[in-house]
Amino acid sequence: MAERAIILFDQDNEPTDAAGIDALDEMVVFAPNRESADAARLQQALNHFPGISLAVDGFAGKRTSDALKRVTGHFLKGDPRAKTG
Repeated sequence: MAERAIILFDQDNEPTDAAGIDALDEMVVFAPNRESADAARLQQALNHFPGISLAVDGFAGKRTSDALKRVTGHFLKGDPRAKTG
């Protein structure tokens, strides 16, 4: 992700902003029962933010969606808690 500038890191290897997370978030849909490589990459990226500790299992469920909300202010697409329309 860093090589493709999806997410940027500072000299201490901390994410510089949530913009890269938003780009990756576009590829991941709430799916707690379906494994996805994109979901695993999102979990790895979210784990770089202070206070977030996710299992990198590739299942985009409630905990992944909660972590995304903490970083970006919105839940994963398809999360029943997300506001639509």
